[in-house]
Amino acid sequence: LHTIHCPIQLIQGMEDEYGSSAQLDDIKKSTGNTVSINLLPKEGHAPHVSQTEKVVHIITSFLHEKINFNHN
Repeated sequence: LHTIHCPIQLIQGMEDEYGSSAQLDDIKKSTGNTVSINLLPKEGHAPHVSQTEKVVHIITSFLHEKINFNHN
């Protein structure tokens, strides 16, 4: 992970049966980058399926923050 040199957006359900917030913390510690973590309450392993609009909003906001979409 230390070779990744761009901002990172991590999204995970707080009730993910396959992952933990400790894994996200490890990713954050293992990179020298800006890491944004979004833990979604009452959500399991597939928030992109069950909370599609929320996940799209998180990703879109992240991209707007990191990339200047107003250039021509």
